[in-house]
Order: sequence, then C-alpha cells, then structure tokens
Amino acid sequence: MRLRSAVQLGVRFGCVFAVSGAAVFGAAVGARAEDDLLKLLGGETTAQKQATTQSASELRLLLQVEGPEAQIFLSHFESGDFERALFPWPVAFGGKAFAATPNGRALYGILLFKNGLAISGLETLMSVERSSDISPVLLKMWKEVANDQHPAWSFVKVNWRTEWTEIFGVAAEVRVSARGIYGAEQMDQLKELIKKTTINTSERALLQWQLVLGLALTDKAGEAAQVLANLMKAPNNPVSVDLMTMTAARLLFQNGYMDAAAQYYQKVPKSSDYWIDAQEELAWTEMRRARPQNVLAVTKTITQPVFQGQTGPESHFLRALAQLKVCDYPAVVESLGQFRDRFRSRTAQLLVLKENADSPAVGRFIQSARQKPVQLTQLKGDIHLLPRLITRDYSIRNLVQMGAAMESEGRLAEQLFLRAMGYEAMQPGAATHLAEAKKQIEARVQSAQEAVYAAIKRLAEDEIQEISAQLQKLHIVEAELLQQISVAEKRIAATRTSQPSERKGTTGSQSRDTLSFPAEKEIWFDELAHFNVDIKKGCQAKAVAQPKGAM
Repeated sequence: MRLRSAVQLGVRFGCVFAVSGAAVFGAAVGARAEDDLLKLLGGETTAQKQATTQSASELRLLLQVEGPEAQIFLSHFESGDFERALFPWPVAFGGKAFAATPNGRALYGILLFKNGLAISGLETLMSVERSSDISPVLLKMWKEVANDQHPAWSFVKVNWRTEWTEIFGVAAEVRVSARGIYGAEQMDQLKELIKKTTINTSERALLQWQLVLGLALTDKAGEAAQVLANLMKAPNNPVSVDLMTMTAARLLFQNGYMDAAAQYYQKVPKSSDYWIDAQEELAWTEMRRARPQNVLAVTKTITQPVFQGQTGPESHFLRALAQLKVCDYPAVVESLGQFRDRFRSRTAQLLVLKENADSPAVGRFIQSARQKPVQLTQLKGDIHLLPRLITRDYSIRNLVQMGAAMESEGRLAEQLFLRAMGYEAMQPGAATHLAEAKKQIEARVQSAQEAVYAAIKRLAEDEIQEISAQLQKLHIVEAELLQQISVAEKRIAATRTSQPSERKGTTGSQSRDTLSFPAEKEIWFDELAHFNVDIKKGCQAKAVAQPKGAM
C-alpha cells in the first residue's frame, strides 16, 4: 500500500510540474524527462535513436548498397537481427570486391561476433593489415561490441599491433600478447607492456608475474624478489598465493637464505597442489643446513604410499642420501628397493602415455579442465595414470580452455549452417560461407586437441627422464654405501686386535640410539609433516670393554 501511494503521489506531482513548468522549460524538458524514463526502463533514448539512425545512414553510404539482397542484408542489420543479416551475406557481397576489402572483412567480422562466433569474428577483423583502412563507423561498432574484458580475447590468435590498442584498450592487448612472452630475451618487451597498464589491475599483476619468472631464469634473483614482493601485496592478483609463496622460497634458497626459505616453504598448506613440492624443497633446504635428521623427518611424510603418483623420484633420492649420511645402511637398502618397486611400474605407465596420450584418464582430465583448473585431489584414481605435473601446466590448461571455446563456437556454427540451409532454398549459396566457417572452427578444435595430447606426451617424457636421472644418482648412493660398509668392516677388523668396537647410531646401535617414529605401520593424517628424528649419536664408534673371561 505504501509503495502504491508513493507512486501515485509521484505521478501527481509530476503532472503538476509538467503543467506549471511548460511555459518556462518548453519541449526540451519534456524530451529530457522522456529520455530519463527510457533509461530507467531500458529503452532507447532520443540520443541513442539519433546515433543509430546516423550510423545506419553512414553504413548505407559506406556500402553503396545495390541490389535487393544487399537491401535485405542492411535492413536486418539495422534492425539488430544479425542472424538474418548473416544469411544473405554471400549472395549480397560474395561475388563483389567489397567483401575482400578492409571494410568488408570488418563488417563480416561483426556479423560473426554478433552471432556468437566471437573468436572467429575478432580474427577476421584483425586479419586487416592496417586498422586505418577501416571506416571509423565500423571501428566504432567494434569498440561497442568487443570490450577489453570479453572472454574471446584469451583465445584470439593474432599478431597484435599497437594500432589495435588504441581501439580496444591495453587490457585486450595484454590478454593477447602476454601469452607469447616467455623467454628471457623478451624481458624488455614485457617491461614496456607493463608500463602501459594501470596500477592495481589484473593485467599488470599477470605481467609482473611473468617478469618475476623471466628475471629468475636470467639469474637476477634479487630483482625478481623485489618484483615478487610488490606483487604479493597487489590487489586483483590472478596468481595463486601458494605459487607465489613457493616462488619466494625458491628465490631465497637460490640466494642462500636457507632459514628464510624454510619458513616460506612451511607456509604452503597441505591442501595445496604445491605442498608435496614445498616439502621436498624444504628437505633440500635442511640438507643444505646440514640437518639430515630433518631431511629424514620430512621425507618420511612425502614418501608414504598414500602420496604415490604425487611425489617425484627426487624425494626418494634425497631420503636415501640422508640415510647414508647418518649411516643407516639397512634403511638405504630399503629406500633403494622402494624406489625400484614404485618407479618401475610408474615408468611403464608413462611410456604408454608417451606413445598415445588419447587415453580414458586423459579424456576425463580434459573434460574436467574445460570449465576450471583441476587439482590433484580431484584426479582420484587417475592420478597414477597421468603425468605428475599435469594439473600445474598452464599451457595445457590454456589449450584445453581454447578447445572448449572453439567447440562452443563450432556448435553455434553448425546450428547457423542448418538454419541457413533453409534460406538457401530461396537463395542458392547462402550457406556456403557458414560451411567454410564451420570447417575452419573444427580444424581449430582438432589442432587444440592435438596440441593438448602433444603437451601431455611431453610431460610424460620429462617425468621419464627425471626418473632416469634420479636412478643414476641412486646408483652413486649405492656405490657409496658399499664403500662405506667396506671401510667400516676394515676399521672393525683393525680394532679387534685390541678391543671390540660398537657403532652407535642407526647401524649396530643400542636401543636408545635408534631411529624412531610415532607409527611405523599406520600413518595418521595429522602426523604427516610432524615427524622428528634424533641422530646425534649416529655414525659413532667406541671401544667396548670385554666381559671377564672373554677371548
């Protein structure tokens, strides 16, 4: 009741105002009031109608419309019925020079864009060599339909030119150009692109992240750390917090700040896809700090069977190396056997994947990754059938999403083609351009799929090489193990002439000196990453008093 009364009251006062003020303000106030009301209701204002009429008139002059099909096209285009405008296009312009001109391609691109084929439309437009050759009328239309946040910019494959930035903005340039800037030799290009962006935008954050990686690869860790420190405080940052934390730890490790690096590695939560790697690199940090007992504690966690498929081979090498340092020779032998058992079958699976990536497990991964990034825990049983780093490979993620976007356009092109066939009954040739567009989109989808398979094969091959490299290192550990045992036996034999010796620690130790863990057979989740090892008395030997009467 209150709402109704308020509306009635507003209408009443509006009527009084219109009558009393008509002599003063005249028709201009009435038009402005009408426009304000239309804005509220979502209608087209007087100014918008005038702009539309002007654009339509300018477009007619630009096209120099001739023939009934061109008239039909233009009437549909002006009324906003872009699907009906698309069908007569090849009949109206297909055999004429206009279609191949910059204006013709720009106009056809708008048609595709308006019909949902956004990627194809933008690539058609940007196939024009010089934007200056395109009519300002058409460029204005493009600016209105393709804002810099449109999803299509993430998948458009073009060589960006500065002139397009003036039309579509810096954000669009970043989303297209940044995908191709990876190498260390492109750092200057990256810095120039950063200068164009606005502070505290996601585009600038993305470019700063790429700059961090590029600087780190060029041994400029100090400069990379400065950029990363600034990036970690930036709003609208699309980069994962865990990934930035890992990168900060790696930069500290690279510069020799082991204590600080360890603190950053420990910040990565167990729920993160980066936690296993953080623990492995934490173990390396402890090894550099000459704390093999901490290495053993950390690797006790990540080499558990529950993490098989997530833990890389280097963790097993690191554990065996730490065991060797504390003279736990039986444990070294056990680690060597564990490595052999786990990675023999793993290598066999990866070899199959390297030859043929079109497997059911890969198919399920691609289907899941089409919508959003996939985490390791979401792979479930497929984790043993896929490369370990598949969820963190950005090139695979982008290729999968591109394939999904092109598939969506392919379905739209198929529907448009089928509807155009009905129009073709009246005007032969009306569906030919859509048949060609559908064919090109299908080729792009196939190309993206093949690129995904190739990238997965590459990951499988890289993991096989990683396993092989760690196996060679373990051979060295095994050789060192045999040598240390031989030396120890000689020393024992030498001391037998006087007094027998007893080696303290993990080999020949007394019960109080042995390695101990909270649970050996069953590991509870809350115990992971909380093991402690005391080896202060490891690798020691002392003379033992012989019992009376001993020979």
